Amino acid sequence: MPAKKPDLADVFAQNEEQYKPQETSEETSIPVEVTQVKRPPSRQKKLHIGIYVDEDVHTQLKIIGIEKKMTVQQMGVEALNAFFKLNDKPPIAK
Repeated sequence: MPAKKPDLADVFAQNEEQYKPQETSEETSIPVEVTQVKRPPSRQKKLHIGIYVDEDVHTQLKIIGIEKKMTVQQMGVEALNAFFKLNDKPPIAK
C-alpha cells in the first residue's frame, strides 16, 4: 500500500517559524551596498528606448543596416532626428 501523502497545511504550519521574517533593530541590521552597473562612456547619461515590432520589421531593419553599413543605433538616431524635424523640433539625437 502506498504511503499517505503529507497534508500541505500541516507541513506549512510546522515550518511557519522558519519562514517568518525576523525582526531586526537598526543596531543589528547589516548595511546593504547599492552598486550601480558601470556603463561604457558612450552610454553614460543616456536612456534606453525600446519598441516591439513584428519579425518582418526587424528583419528588414537588419537588411537595411547591412546594406548601408549602419548599426540599429545609428538608424534609430537618424529616424528620431527625421521625426523631430517632421514635428518642427531640432534634430538633437546623437
